Amino acid sequence: MTLRQRTALTIIVACALAVIGTYFIVQAILSSHSRALEREIATHDLEQASRALSQEVATVETAVEVWAPWDDTYRFMQDGNAEYIASNLNASTLLNLDIDFVVYVDPEGQVFYSKAVDAASGTEVPMPAGLEQFVTGEDLLARHESETSSVSGIMFLPDNLALVASQPILTSQREGPIAGSLVMGRCLDSEVVQRLREATDLSVELYRVDDTDLPEDFRLARAALSDGHDTVVRVSDSDTIGAYTLVSEVHGNPAFVLGISEPRDVYAAGQRTARNILYLLLGVGGLFSLLLTLEIDTLVMCRLRRLAARVAAVSESGNLSDRVSVGGKDEVTAVAQAVNTALSSREKSHHDLIQSEARNQTLLEAIPDLVFWIDKEGRISGVRRPQRTAGASESQGDEHCAPDEVADLIPAHVRQTAMSQVHKAIESRQTQVLEFQMPTDRGVFHHEARIVANSDRDAMVIVRDVTNQKNAEEARQNSLLLKEIHNRVKNHLRTIRSFPEIMGGSSPQSADGSGEHGEAGNEMVGAVGSKGPHDSR
Repeated sequence: MTLRQRTALTIIVACALAVIGTYFIVQAILSSHSRALEREIATHDLEQASRALSQEVATVETAVEVWAPWDDTYRFMQDGNAEYIASNLNASTLLNLDIDFVVYVDPEGQVFYSKAVDAASGTEVPMPAGLEQFVTGEDLLARHESETSSVSGIMFLPDNLALVASQPILTSQREGPIAGSLVMGRCLDSEVVQRLREATDLSVELYRVDDTDLPEDFRLARAALSDGHDTVVRVSDSDTIGAYTLVSEVHGNPAFVLGISEPRDVYAAGQRTARNILYLLLGVGGLFSLLLTLEIDTLVMCRLRRLAARVAAVSESGNLSDRVSVGGKDEVTAVAQAVNTALSSREKSHHDLIQSEARNQTLLEAIPDLVFWIDKEGRISGVRRPQRTAGASESQGDEHCAPDEVADLIPAHVRQTAMSQVHKAIESRQTQVLEFQMPTDRGVFHHEARIVANSDRDAMVIVRDVTNQKNAEEARQNSLLLKEIHNRVKNHLRTIRSFPEIMGGSSPQSADGSGEHGEAGNEMVGAVGSKGPHDSR
């Protein structure tokens, strides 16, 4: 993969990771805020439903507030006149008041008069079952301790729920003594629930706490509310959220679970916003990647390609005097300058190498010796054969010095020793000298091999013919030996010649016996005394 491709891929991957990371962060933030907001909205809507329910209770309470502190009601509790009943307690009047039942309780807590109507048919019906126990005796609906007392709320009846209100019966001037209690109520039926839905524009549902056939969400909400929570907000599914609260009856006992459900519009809007942000980030990231790639390609890659092409051209031409040029004053220019510096250094090194090789070649040519290169395994990589020169020995240029076969460069009888010296020279980096003889049909030739380490793998071997030197040395030694023999014979002859003088007395040339042959005579005496008569020969 080229640098251009890697750079483009790196930019694309970096932008993609940045976009994906940003998207997940934004989505997490929006989801968190959306969930919090939809919970807040659901709680607010539930409170709105609770207020609407309280408004229904207030409607019943308002009717009681009009009828309880009224002189006609006050007299009715005293004389029970039928005219009051006929004028005020007919079915149409109760329906107009949106009241399903009314109960007059005397001061002793006994039902004085009661009536119930069916809102659907408008006919009189029996009182709701179980109502009497809540409106008689000492129940708070039946007894009021002061003229300002008022009770309203939900009544938990065996068969249904009811909205009730109770106030003490007073005169129109709200004076007593209290003549009893007036209880009015409205059954909490589907009509009331529908009115709650229309008033709040919400999906309102309510279920008694003792209902055994609760929906799953209401069952879970009832369990949570029973643990002490005032309000429970639950996500029913990906599209619906619900809020629930527990409503108590007038005596403080749980009566029913009030719940609302609504679409998760806020959450969906947050998700749409996150997706739109993702699309925006993808577009911006793609555009940024494209522009950045083009910018880098223009400012760096194209110039690097031109620099590489120019360096390749210089390398192909082999002309080290050529130089590369890249405009600008940045890092690419610095690279070009470094390349030019390297080319200059290489040109100088090449020039020095050529001169050095020329000197070495001249030196090798001047050496009248056989030169070859051999590695540790005994492989010969190169041979320079000597040339016959004026005054050279007869052996110079013969086949034993300049053989045709490379294997003959090392004679068989010294090959093992020679390889040992080659290894020693390479390992110690010190010159090793090996002398050997080469017998031929024209005589024995003497050679000297100098082994010099060339690298850690091979060595250079210089083989010189030293036959002339050996012969000259041998002749010199023989000459010295002849001289020594001559001197010894001469000395012995002197000694022999001096025998008559020694035997006859002193030397005629010296009275004290130290004449011309005195020393010889002494030498002779010593010789005769030490070696015997036959050693003088």
